[in-house]
This record gives sequence, structure tokens and C-alpha cells, in this order.
Amino acid sequence: GVEPYAVPPREIWSNIVPTLNILKALVDDGVINDFEVTSVYRALALNRCAGGADASRHVFNAALDFRIGPEQPSDLDQFNIQQTKTKLCQFWATKGQALNMGLGVYASGQIHIDSQGFRAWGPDHHYRTSICQGL
Repeated sequence: GVEPYAVPPREIWSNIVPTLNILKALVDDGVINDFEVTSVYRALALNRCAGGADASRHVFNAALDFRIGPEQPSDLDQFNIQQTKTKLCQFWATKGQALNMGLGVYASGQIHIDSQGFRAWGPDHHYRTSICQGL
């Protein structure tokens, strides 16, 4: 079996700092408030098990995923989640380039952020399905 939790190798500990700075800016700017971080560093075997790409930013401890709102959202929660996703896109469009921010929104509802390049994507890992398309 693959261990679900692992401490990254010491030499890549600092890779997460720019992404944590993005997360802090999202909180400080009031973009997100009700969220739960669900994934950060993933060893290669766990990343493959999770369906991640071999070059995933998680493998390099440079990305994190989070969920907005409760695990079982009500209709009102769904509305708030959609509003938050809109605010995320607005933040990405206005501040993302300066922060080198990557923003992915998956079909599961998970949100991915990293600091490895200004880009956005959706469920198929392309911009054409990004909820931020057209901003």
C-alpha cells in the first residue's frame, strides 16, 4: 500500500512557501474563508494512485489542493461555493500573474493552487475548461 501522508524531503520544504503566500493573500483579501486543505506534498507513488501527473507540482511540494465549504454542501452552500470560485477567478485574473499563480478547478470541486506559472485549467487540465476562461 501507499502511505496517504508523507513529510517531503528536507531539500524541497521551501518549495511550498510561495504557494502558501498565495493562500495567505486569498484569505487576507477575503476571497476564501470556509475551506479545508486536502492535499499538499504527495510522494510519486501516492500521486500516481491519486491520478496525478508524474510532473505534478505536488511531487515537488509546490502545490496544494483545497475544498470550499462543507464536504456535503447544501443548496445555499453550493451558491456560496460558486460565488467563491468567481472571486478566485477574479483574483487570478488581477493578481495571479504577479504571483506566478496556477489555478485549477477539478470536476470533484477540488481547487488546486501553485506558484509554478501563471495559468488556469479545468477538469480536462486545459484552459478551455477553466471556470476562469474569458477573464
